[in-house]
Amino acid sequence: MASIGFSPPPGIKAAFQDYCTVLKRTGERHAHWNAVAREFIFRTLSVLSRELKSLRAVKEESPRNFDTVCLAFMSEPTNIVLSTGKATEGLVRFGGYLFYSQVFICKFLVCISYPYVQTLQNPSLNK
Repeated sequence: MASIGFSPPPGIKAAFQDYCTVLKRTGERHAHWNAVAREFIFRTLSVLSRELKSLRAVKEESPRNFDTVCLAFMSEPTNIVLSTGKATEGLVRFGGYLFYSQVFICKFLVCISYPYVQTLQNPSLNK
């Protein structure tokens, strides 16, 4: 087969080397998460959940590298009571968590969600 004189653009070799570097770092981050970070975070959050009874440490493992470790508030009653006519309703606090995971390039992702009282989230009920 005859050569047609094609040569790749000058920056393609550098781009490929950058890609290889990122791929190597991604593998290193993933190995660190699996070998050290995930268990360290889970143990630390477990200690907190034993000290603060309304919290629960959870570790979820996934076959596709979407493992998560989180510290979640258990749902529990609040001291808020709504009275409408003859009915009264004690409100419950839901949710709230501190969440650790890895994104697709194996960098750590840390998120926080604050607890809420569902009935109070509806603006039409807050007059």
